[in-house]
Amino acid sequence: MERPVRLLLVTLALALTTQVVAFNVDETRARYTVTAWTERDGMPSSYVRDIAQDRQGYLWLATYSGLVRFDGARFLAWQPRDGGPLPSEDLSVLLVARDGSLWVGGFGGVTRLVDGATDRKVSSAEGFFQGYVSALLEDRIGHIWVAGQSGVARFDGTRWQRLGRNEGLPERAGQRLHEDTNGDIWIGTSVGLYRRVPDETRFEPVPGVSFAIEDLAQDAAGNIVVPHPTKLFSVVSGSTPAPDDDDLKRSHGTRLLLDYQKQLWVGTRGQGLVRLRPGSNSRIFFDRLTTEHGLSANSILALFEDRERNVWIGTPFGLNRLSQNAVIPVPLGREMNGHVRALAEGDQSTWVATEESLLQFSGETQIDYGWKDTLPDYTLIALHYNPHDTTLWVSTNHGLVRLKGGVLQPFPTPGASVLNRIRSITTDEKGRLWLCDVDRGIYRSTDRSLTRFELVAGDKQASTLMAARDGRVWIGFIDGTVRSYRGEQSDSFSAAQGLPTTGTVTAIHEDRAGSIWVGTHRGLSRYRDGRFVTLTKAEGFPGPGPVAIADDSNGDLWLGVTGVGIVRLSPAEFDNIASDPTRQLTHSLFGPADGLRGTPVPGFGTRTAVRGTNGEMWFLTGNGVAVVDPARLTQRPASPIVIESLLAGENRYASGDETKLPPGASTLQFDYTVLSLAPLSQVDFRYKLEGFDSQWTDAGARRQAFFTNVPPGSYRFVVEAGYGTPRVSRAEWLFSIRPRFYQTSWFALAIALTSGIGLWGLWRLRLHQMQRRFTLVLDERARMGREIHDTLLQGLVGVAVQIKVIADQVSSSPAAARERLERVRKLVEEYIGETRQSIWDLRSPSLQGRDLAAVLRDAGEAVTADANVRFDLVVRGRPYACPPKVEEQLLRVGREALNNAVRHAHPSRVKVELIYERESVRLRVIDDGAGFNPDAPGLSTGAHWGLMSMRERAKQINAKLHLTSTPGRGTELELIVPAMATR
Repeated sequence: MERPVRLLLVTLALALTTQVVAFNVDETRARYTVTAWTERDGMPSSYVRDIAQDRQGYLWLATYSGLVRFDGARFLAWQPRDGGPLPSEDLSVLLVARDGSLWVGGFGGVTRLVDGATDRKVSSAEGFFQGYVSALLEDRIGHIWVAGQSGVARFDGTRWQRLGRNEGLPERAGQRLHEDTNGDIWIGTSVGLYRRVPDETRFEPVPGVSFAIEDLAQDAAGNIVVPHPTKLFSVVSGSTPAPDDDDLKRSHGTRLLLDYQKQLWVGTRGQGLVRLRPGSNSRIFFDRLTTEHGLSANSILALFEDRERNVWIGTPFGLNRLSQNAVIPVPLGREMNGHVRALAEGDQSTWVATEESLLQFSGETQIDYGWKDTLPDYTLIALHYNPHDTTLWVSTNHGLVRLKGGVLQPFPTPGASVLNRIRSITTDEKGRLWLCDVDRGIYRSTDRSLTRFELVAGDKQASTLMAARDGRVWIGFIDGTVRSYRGEQSDSFSAAQGLPTTGTVTAIHEDRAGSIWVGTHRGLSRYRDGRFVTLTKAEGFPGPGPVAIADDSNGDLWLGVTGVGIVRLSPAEFDNIASDPTRQLTHSLFGPADGLRGTPVPGFGTRTAVRGTNGEMWFLTGNGVAVVDPARLTQRPASPIVIESLLAGENRYASGDETKLPPGASTLQFDYTVLSLAPLSQVDFRYKLEGFDSQWTDAGARRQAFFTNVPPGSYRFVVEAGYGTPRVSRAEWLFSIRPRFYQTSWFALAIALTSGIGLWGLWRLRLHQMQRRFTLVLDERARMGREIHDTLLQGLVGVAVQIKVIADQVSSSPAAARERLERVRKLVEEYIGETRQSIWDLRSPSLQGRDLAAVLRDAGEAVTADANVRFDLVVRGRPYACPPKVEEQLLRVGREALNNAVRHAHPSRVKVELIYERESVRLRVIDDGAGFNPDAPGLSTGAHWGLMSMRERAKQINAKLHLTSTPGRGTELELIVPAMATR
């Protein structure tokens, strides 16, 4: 992980022998954050020789093991996109040219990268370079200069030119290159320094410089300075001498950097990093950073300042970032005892109270009033400065103390007991003193005495006081309610008037415009037009509520929020949220990454945030006092989001590549980042795949997005980033996924047509089946009609005729009538038998739960029982189950054959054979009756229709029906069911 180490740069005055105590917030209180990365933090190589920043904002590192790209969070070992070569893995120097190309120098030459791909024509350098390349420079006319072990060469955009004796240079290795503000070209070699002025073709040696030049820089005064082998650095061109200090003489410089503040940074060989800055009266101050302050090593190999004004340091053991903090801790001195308890703002001073010390900060001066020596038993609790009489009031555990004219005096409280727990003090427009004691309530000074303020109803405990410029005195209570008093008039405010329902009042503040702001544990409230409007966490307030409130000279609110940090909020933004709660709150948040050490803490009635005399905002924190200077804050531009790549399946696409993905690319991974090299403590992302997602996905700090089962189509990937304020950076990537052939519209149309045709075919088949079933039903009904007509109906007609004859003979011939009546009875019994037989044919014995042989046996015995016919059943082979439809048809055919034999053939014996074979199932019905000619046209009607029925049933199960009969020799009927039908 990153290892942030915060440090105070101890300032020494080189020109003075006596101690100078200066408390200028801009300088001596400036604190820096050092963040170090090593191979344990993901660096491919920690040996950093050079650093550069490209147009997009990426940081590039030349390391011992290759080229590395860094986006502020992740390191990437870089190879050219086209697979082209770099000079070697051992790289030494980098240059980002004005055209955006990246020049990489190392052992064996240089490589020019354009959009991540090698420019092979330029990179070849026509074989000029052997050994290390140690320096690269682009001059003001766009020529590229290269220095290394092979000497110096220049590229004019079309060809390389070697520079040597003809140009006044020695045949020695070139080590460093520099162009100053006048356009002079400086070349440092292993034997000295050479200079060429504009419009000249030759270089001239610089007198007095005969040592190896490791770096070159131009300081704020225009001097050319170089590291010196026996001291920190040497001024080789200019009138300002190098500082003469014994500590600096023991440091041996290697790298130089002039930052945006015109401060000179000097990297050393084993003594860390030195910063030199000018002071007043021509004094020069220096500070030193070493591994004790968080550097990865004390030997400095590279120095670089990025566009966000961070200083980057390369060492043999890692990469380091030195960033200025927006929040600066105030040094109170080692002799200051106790925790900081309160702040107060005076006319020309800022007052700080610890438990045992009282400090006054005025300009660059700090005054300690020697509280511990003057009042050793008094512990400070709260402060209040009365601008009307320039009196500072101090509450202690022994009552009030007044500071007037530089003298501390205990102040008696006439008319009241000793008030030793006063947490809040204010003075109204008439100069009256108001006190809020935790135990005894609120007191007000009147006529040189203190009286208890009885207008506060009930036993409500007050928490804070504030006198406004319009004469009102505002009182906050621990139950979250507020009251205001002007003379004898009072107004009460609670949740009904817009305050939060619960939460102790922690701060009350009147801004420059006269608005009253109230902080509670549940939010921030503003009083206007007789009521309060509250902004809570639900409306986007960053935290539970402010414990400290102040406003700067621009009218912006500065809020201390416990557990969150320091928040800057515009009153206009408060109005926007109050009028439209759906808006996203815009604010600035300052936290640990900005130098805040400790969280803002409540004062329990006393002020913990004030505006200093120079406009700085002072806050009381759990770690002392912190200061933010709004005038020094620069509006940080929105850092751009870059979608670096898209991984679809096993194929990776870089930004700008063809965005039509192949079929089957349903699993996607997007890599994205924010190109900011400054500390970002609260950067968070959210993304959405438009066309696939309906809502945003909050990714937090994760810089990857994953999608699965993405169907073919056109999509837009959108990612946004924020830094504690609304999301101000956004990036998009349009792409499409081509469908497989079966996912195309024409394939879907073909499937639809095929399905339609198939459904139509199925409908036709079903219609045919229904028609066939209907035909069978009709045929069966016709057969039943014929059976009834030929048997029962004809018989009944005959009976009717016989009965009429009998009726005529009853009187004339009783004997004949009786005989005829007997014949009618027998005839009716015969017809009853035929009717029973027809009903039996319609209601065949059930096969459920029984085998076919048993049912055939029952059917045969029933048919032959009254006919004096012998019945036999023979089963051959190993019986096996057949489909119900097959067995049903076998039973019906067998039953029909038995009926025909008994009714028409008058046999003495009927035999049924059921034969199970591997290839088929056979059913034979054999009788020894009269027989007949199957081909004769004169078959009886019943036999004819029965034979037709059996053939139809055989056809339904794909069986074959054979009929063999000879008159006088009986009949044999055989039904053969193939094996396929029996499975």
